[in-house]
Amino acid sequence: MKNLILLAVFLFLTTVINAQSLFGPANTMGFGQIGVVASGNNYQSAYFQNPALLGRKQHEFDVFVNYNQASQLTNISSVTAGGMLTFKGNNAFGLGLDRLSLGNSQNTTFNITTIPLLYARNLYQSDWAGISVGANFNLINHRGDGSGFGVSNINASSISGGLGLDAYRVLSLSDNQFLRFNIAASTNNIGEDINDNNGYVVTVNDLTQVGTMVSWKYVLSSLESINFNLAYQLAGSFGRVSNIKNHHVGLEGRYTLEEQSIYAALRIGAIWSQFYYGTDYQYMTFGGTVNIKGFYVDFAVLPESLNGLNNVNIGFGYQKFLN
Repeated sequence: MKNLILLAVFLFLTTVINAQSLFGPANTMGFGQIGVVASGNNYQSAYFQNPALLGRKQHEFDVFVNYNQASQLTNISSVTAGGMLTFKGNNAFGLGLDRLSLGNSQNTTFNITTIPLLYARNLYQSDWAGISVGANFNLINHRGDGSGFGVSNINASSISGGLGLDAYRVLSLSDNQFLRFNIAASTNNIGEDINDNNGYVVTVNDLTQVGTMVSWKYVLSSLESINFNLAYQLAGSFGRVSNIKNHHVGLEGRYTLEEQSIYAALRIGAIWSQFYYGTDYQYMTFGGTVNIKGFYVDFAVLPESLNGLNNVNIGFGYQKFLN
């Protein structure tokens, strides 16, 4: 029974609260799990929250892989990966993978695999404003071998999709200070329920998100700058769980050596949920990134998430700027 309850919790969070994955990419997780808006170097959020983020015309390509481990339960882990390519100037294509794995002492395994396909188009971009749109198509599979979770030999698949929008405006405060305002919205996970036609059914609800981010950039010299990004995201569903709203707040500080293409960032975030009976605090997140000439390492820690499980996430990637 304990394993069955654990599985139900993970499936609920996977398909309702955080779209395709409880864990997700480290860059997003450390930022309060905010992904409908993101800083210019973060393409990871596009795969599972807002496909429009691929269309920002800053990088020719970006590839990454993340591994997440629930440190108090060594049999719960996830692997997340993705790659994007900008082509013909204003277009971008992405292919991702998310695989959440659970196991128990009875040699039972349960895997949730999601493969997102994305397309984004940059409609307009200048140094001072821009807007992009995107769409995604998700292939989802639930597979269970054994009976340790209270269910046996599951193999069920479904399809879903979504749309996204991202826009920004930059204001010059002085010769070396700039404010950037981002607004974004996306709806994802629109599709059919997961059903193996043998009694196993998981309801797939949409995940609709709106968010905004305010960024302050201070140019110290032609060689270096600092940034602070403050973001808020509201996530909910128009489906059968529409009484649940999730609030996310994230803060990022970044130091950049411009000409060397090197930067380091630290992030902190908080999440709380609004139910019909009131608002409950959920947990905080921490994370960071070091990027050296396109090669980057991300990390995130969720010390209080999901009944006290301490999740540790680390990722690696490479990105190349557009010429």
